[in-house]
Amino acid sequence: MVKLIQGTVISKDKKMIHKVTGATTVQSSNLNEELGQVEYVFSDKTGTLTQNYMEFRKLIANAVPYGDDRSLDNLNGFPEVTNVNFRDANFYRNLKNGEKSLIDYLFSLALCHTIITETKNGEIEYNASSPDELALANFARFSGCKFIGIDEDNNMMVEFREKQYKYKLLQVLEFNSKRKRMSVILENPEGEVILYCKGADSLIIERMDESKNPSLK
Repeated sequence: MVKLIQGTVISKDKKMIHKVTGATTVQSSNLNEELGQVEYVFSDKTGTLTQNYMEFRKLIANAVPYGDDRSLDNLNGFPEVTNVNFRDANFYRNLKNGEKSLIDYLFSLALCHTIITETKNGEIEYNASSPDELALANFARFSGCKFIGIDEDNNMMVEFREKQYKYKLLQVLEFNSKRKRMSVILENPEGEVILYCKGADSLIIERMDESKNPSLK
C-alpha cells in the first residue's frame, strides 16, 4: 500500500513531468526506494541523453558574442533548415554591413566538414557524420553561405550572395579521439592555402595563443 501511494505521488509530481509526453508514468512500484538513492547517471554515449540532436544557438566572432538577442521574428527569405535556433538580429545586421569576421566565420562553417550532399526534389540535402557537424553547416546555410558540394575536380563549392566560390580541397585531417579536432586544407580562389580547424575548445584556444605560436596570424 505504501509503495502504491508513493507511485501516485510520483506520477503527480510536477517537477518530474516528462516534457514530451506531459506526464510521469510509474511502471514499477518496486523501485521506489532505489530511485531515491540514485546520485549518478552513467551513459554509454552522449547520444543516449541528447538523442543525437544538436541546435545552433550562439556564437562568438572577433570577440563579439551573438545569440542572446532573440529579436529576429520575421524569417521570410531565410531557408528552412534543421538544427538551427538562432534569432540574433544584430548578427545579420552586421553581416549585411559586410563585417569581415562574420563572413570568414560563415565560410569556415561551410567548408570545414566532411558532409556529402545529395539532391532530392531539386533541393540539396546534407548527409553529415554527426549532428553537430550538421548544425554548423546548416547555420552557415541559414545565414546565406551555402555549401553546394564537391565537383569532379575536388573543389568544394560554396554559394554566398548569389555568387559561387570554389575552394580546392587539398587535405582532410579527420577527427579522432586523440586529436579532438578536424581540419581541412584548402586553396582559395586567390591561390592562397588556408587551414580551417574545429574541435574541442580547450585544444583550439591553446593553439590560438600567439605567445605559443609566433607564426599564427
